[in-house]
Amino acid sequence: MQRYVFGLKFARNLAQSLLMEDFQGLDTHVLLEMLAKHTEEYTRMLYNHDKGEAFDSCKKTIFLLQTEINSRSSTEPPAFDIEDTTA
Repeated sequence: MQRYVFGLKFARNLAQSLLMEDFQGLDTHVLLEMLAKHTEEYTRMLYNHDKGEAFDSCKKTIFLLQTEINSRSSTEPPAFDIEDTTA
């Protein structure tokens, strides 16, 4: 459990210290992992009615991560090619 909490705190602190430009230097899979962790944390805070400063920060980070991921979806080639083996 401690590793999980540390992971969430590390992800939150990392995201808070990064600006939008810094997200551009990270691999997409790292951004997706960060988005998953922040979404989980956001959902937990929402469920517990914990809407303080951390909630707002988490929400902003989710928006920034989504924006960066969406901007890549049209510019990055797929990570792998699917071959048609039925022909």
